[in-house]
Amino acid sequence: MLNVHNFNSQITAMISKNTLSVRPGVPVCKMVGLLLHKSLYNLSNERVVSGWL
Repeated sequence: MLNVHNFNSQITAMISKNTLSVRPGVPVCKMVGLLLHKSLYNLSNERVVSGWL
């Protein structure tokens, strides 16, 4: 099982080093979930975003 808290803190630290912002605009777990959903169901970016909003 994935330790979400540890994963989130590690990814957030990497993102923070590579951008000017301190935190990403969207939580990492949500982004990973959207990417998995996109991949599993072969959806376009527009379809994933429209389903999320």
